[in-house]
Amino acid sequence: MGVVTTENRDKLLKNKNVERLTSSHIVYRVSFQKKALKSYENGCSVTEIWGKAGFDQIQFKPGYLNKLIQRWKVQSLKPESGEKRGRKKGAKFSSDKEELEFLRAENIFLKELQALEIIN
Repeated sequence: MGVVTTENRDKLLKNKNVERLTSSHIVYRVSFQKKALKSYENGCSVTEIWGKAGFDQIQFKPGYLNKLIQRWKVQSLKPESGEKRGRKKGAKFSSDKEELEFLRAENIFLKELQALEIIN
């Protein structure tokens, strides 16, 4: 969207479809996102959707609304399994002894693997 000016900020905060604002982003309510996607899939234009929701069209850069709808569409296709992104944490062991046994077995495996690579 660009920088949120103080004039726009007041108008946007009064809109029931806005959850919060940062200095450069509007965070829309999930209910509005779902309603906007449904309207878009039913053939409404993004201009019409945002207009009905009480937003002033002039404050958005050209193409912003279309990109936003497309991003929401992609996000809505992702499963809501509650999985977090990023690397998973390592294995948890119930005791130091269990971890030691695992590490010893891993070392034996790696030594055997290394020996096979040297032979080949």
